[in-house]
Amino acid sequence: MPGELPHLLLLNPHERANTIKKRARGKKRDEASLTDGVNEAQLQEQAVLFRASLASFGRELVRREEERSPELEIPATLTSIEIDFLDWFDSSKYESIYYGTFGLRLNKYTAFNTRGLFTVEDDVKFNTFLQQFLSFVECSNHADPSYNKLVRYVKSFEFHSAERINACFRPDERDAVYLSLVSISDELSGEAKSKFDAISNRLLRFLEENGVSATFNPFTNAYELKGASHELVSTIARNFDVVHTINSSSYGVIRESAFGLPTRGYPFSVATPASDLPIIGIIDTGVSRHSPLAPLIVADDYSVAGTDAAHDTNGHGTSVAAFAALGHRLAGTVTGILEADARILPIKVLSGNQGYITHQDVGNLIIRAHESLGVRIFVLAVGYASYMRTDESHSDYAFYLDQLAQQLDVLIVIATGNYKEFALDTSTYPHHYLGEETNLCSPAESMNNLTVGSIGSNLEDDAPITPSSFPFTDSTLPTAYTRKFHLDSTKWKMPNKRFFKPDVVYAGGNYSRIQHQFLGEALDDAAATGLQCLSIEPGKFFDRAIGTSFSAPLVANLAARLSRKYPSLRLQTIKALIVNGAEEVKLDSYGRILTPHQQRGIAGNGVPSPETCLSSADAEVTVVIQRTISVGTMEAIQVAVPAYLTQAHKNVALLEVTATLCFAIRPVSNSPVAYCPVHMAFGVFRAIVLEDEETAAQDDGSSRVQRVGINGGETESYVFKDGWSQDAYYKPKPLTNTQKTSFYISREHLREENGQFKVAVECHFHKLLPKSVTETSLPTEYEYSLVLRFKENVPVAKQTQSLYDELQLCNDLEVLGTLDLDAEGDLELVIEN
Repeated sequence: MPGELPHLLLLNPHERANTIKKRARGKKRDEASLTDGVNEAQLQEQAVLFRASLASFGRELVRREEERSPELEIPATLTSIEIDFLDWFDSSKYESIYYGTFGLRLNKYTAFNTRGLFTVEDDVKFNTFLQQFLSFVECSNHADPSYNKLVRYVKSFEFHSAERINACFRPDERDAVYLSLVSISDELSGEAKSKFDAISNRLLRFLEENGVSATFNPFTNAYELKGASHELVSTIARNFDVVHTINSSSYGVIRESAFGLPTRGYPFSVATPASDLPIIGIIDTGVSRHSPLAPLIVADDYSVAGTDAAHDTNGHGTSVAAFAALGHRLAGTVTGILEADARILPIKVLSGNQGYITHQDVGNLIIRAHESLGVRIFVLAVGYASYMRTDESHSDYAFYLDQLAQQLDVLIVIATGNYKEFALDTSTYPHHYLGEETNLCSPAESMNNLTVGSIGSNLEDDAPITPSSFPFTDSTLPTAYTRKFHLDSTKWKMPNKRFFKPDVVYAGGNYSRIQHQFLGEALDDAAATGLQCLSIEPGKFFDRAIGTSFSAPLVANLAARLSRKYPSLRLQTIKALIVNGAEEVKLDSYGRILTPHQQRGIAGNGVPSPETCLSSADAEVTVVIQRTISVGTMEAIQVAVPAYLTQAHKNVALLEVTATLCFAIRPVSNSPVAYCPVHMAFGVFRAIVLEDEETAAQDDGSSRVQRVGINGGETESYVFKDGWSQDAYYKPKPLTNTQKTSFYISREHLREENGQFKVAVECHFHKLLPKSVTETSLPTEYEYSLVLRFKENVPVAKQTQSLYDELQLCNDLEVLGTLDLDAEGDLELVIEN
């Protein structure tokens, strides 16, 4: 078990290679030639589809003009088209060709980049595009085609009609409405840009004339509306061509209780907080000042409607805030004066169980809290009321929060949402996870932030099993109500076993199966297996309830404790420490039902151990690497292992290494496969040269220069354990910015390598991204946080020395909390190419 020793910061010298070298694998792929082998029958089938697409496109274009409202006097029109491709579209190569040759500007990709929505910027070139399909249909000799062969890679195409623009809108005037705008080149000064500006200006006047409040969110390139009727939204979809998608959203708190168990009054109070306590922003229904949390509230004027944020009529925000500030102290018998781990900033975005807010409302309050009060950690247990569809692209909300996390260095701890329609029949667990309705709720898919699901623990002793009541599931397993990752990895062209959500799971309380006096056999979410939570109801003071909205603030509490203990750490490092310190949830008994990746998509990286996350011990040491790397480079740091381990009595599995990499991205919204636009990976390798060249003699007497080392050498020459944490060689592979690996090192392996190994990190852009994106809108340097945990896997009685002390003697390590981390990288060896 970890003790109270602080974690360590690694400052060993590092090497850098300015160019990443990779050996070629597989065959090159080219859309223009992929269909060269198709037979005449297949080409005729394709001609039939093209003929139907051309006819449908023409009809829909005419209908669009007929359905316009002349009285609106919209000064211009634009055309958008949806194209289905035969396979994934290589945007890095062909996006510029589609623009330069066919006059099409991309708006977004969907369906793993096999479908694209484009807007016409050049009508003449676009007419040429349509003509290619007509030429294909009329072609009598496809061996000598009269059309551009690129059209063979198209499966079909459709006019982007009003029904498609408005496909995701739900007719509820309580919802916020988002108008996503088409992409038009900022540098374009021609006819398309003039049309875009003219239509946009008319749209704003139209909204003003109808008394609709509209705010433009530059992060998401969308207008956010409040008070828009279904009729008005339909009018926009039929007339204003600058809008390519209309979405709506209602938000709900992520906990409701069917039964209540009142206990006695407030038996505790909260001590006046120390001035160095971190502040956690609670984005919820407010936090009641008429509760023991009052001394912790730092401000009461953070509200979307200008209402009192310290007034909570719902109670949800107060419960969430209590867990964030007090953590485990709320479990069991709670008496006396409690010391809090954090102060609280109530950020009131809802008053009841459900309502509407806009992304920018939330974002503006986060920005203000960060800039005015220095808030770096937030809890978000208010999410979309509906779940994400399987394989749905990242929402604008998650996209916005990811940008804020990257720009501000903040961490938003987000609940996955609750699945409340669970059946009584226990045999449906865990089969219900296979259904779409158990997918997580946005913005829990956010990649820069920390997503939290639930296990059945209530932080207390296991509830007794009686004839009338017993826990529904084991307290160590994911709860029946926790939600899962929404992406179906079986459909990925190239799987990535590191890519999943949630990041971790934590105690959220458990259902009890009871015999209710009125309802009969039922699932109770507020019985003895529920979490004890703070209530605002007079005379009641405590409830028992369940929810991922309780798991999230408990993890935020851990983040606050880490932030206070190690104040100079970045928030991505805090995230990496929490993920690294998580203990795997065993779902092996359900392996027949759930694949390994499905299990990770429910339980994440496991349950964080507060002791492991916060502190090291003599035989279990956490080492932090916190650096910045340039795109297109690789770097390596040599690490020494204490010599006494090479003399250990044990050989196999002598040293357990758990490594976690986290870094913040600036996401790309229009490409679901390249949403994480940067590949960064780490590996633990042999302590050989990072890169070099050597001359090798050939059988014919000639010589050949070949690369050696970690960068570009033969894999078997440098792999120490497991290779790279993530492989980005193949273009259509989704990437992740949170990666965790764990492995054992034997005594003999340490002897072979003289107690030395190298930790290498590489960084480059996603290979699907075109230069128009990588060269204009993405950073070229990225901060990363790499956490290494070394555990001596030897019984305490046989441990001869302190791994914690010995690691410091053979490496350049500083005790965290005593060093200014801005002064990183004092020693560097650069390999010039």
